[in-house]
Amino acid sequence: GQNMAVEGHLRKQFPPVYDEPREYNIPILVTDRSGNALAWYLPRALSSSRQDTMWQALRELEPELIIKQHSTQWRAGPQNYRNPKDTELKPGTVNMSPAWFEQGHDTEKFSLKVSQPLVPQDGPASRWLAATMESSALIGGILSIVHPELYRTGRDLILQLDQNPDVVDRPIRLRQVLRLWTAPFQGLSVISNRVTPVHRDTNGAKESMDILVALGRYQQGTLKLPGIGLELRYDPGTVAVLAGRILAHSAECDGERACVAYYMREKVQQCLGMSCPGWFRPDKI
Repeated sequence: GQNMAVEGHLRKQFPPVYDEPREYNIPILVTDRSGNALAWYLPRALSSSRQDTMWQALRELEPELIIKQHSTQWRAGPQNYRNPKDTELKPGTVNMSPAWFEQGHDTEKFSLKVSQPLVPQDGPASRWLAATMESSALIGGILSIVHPELYRTGRDLILQLDQNPDVVDRPIRLRQVLRLWTAPFQGLSVISNRVTPVHRDTNGAKESMDILVALGRYQQGTLKLPGIGLELRYDPGTVAVLAGRILAHSAECDGERACVAYYMREKVQQCLGMSCPGWFRPDKI
């Protein structure tokens, strides 16, 4: 979420490592003083052909890409999206998961649900999942290297859902979705033609890592980590792995763009009796 007062207080109490932002366009790893990985920056991680495959698949999702015209919430409202008249790909966001809680219903009183875009068996979201099975599996492969324990937890959670589908409101549909869901994450978002202001992602555990995949027809994108004073070149094909609850971050660029964000859900893990593993130290690789 966003809370500028809190961010300002944290900045005073814990100033950035660098007074002036350091810019990077080569792979880097960010750790804390104990050696725990907080971020991996992997420019040019995706080949041109992989980018093209993922970009073309986004066409399947256009009917699900939504902007809430009267919302003032920065993720959903129109203020951060490009004008649809100026874009090739429809602006908007879609969120999906095989099993998660509806917003505001994330306690044990409520059941897990297949996210609405995935309910239709041959809907746009399902067709997109089918078109990106290999790509999402490759992203999972990256997670298995940069945080093996988190990868295993995510994989085990998916297996548990498959073995116990009745924990979800649509058990038959859940199993159908899981045949297409190749990423070891509980949720993902596809974000098209939006600037993302400084924020934290608060639905995962603090030790959890999100993966951002940059796609598009633009240049000179920037991924900013203001809390530690880093600005990272965010061109298409970049993969960034972040502790999104710990590191405030923003992304912006000029041109046609999309991001596929993969993430964990702490409440879902807890509901299924699982917990997020601790921090990962790269010296264990």
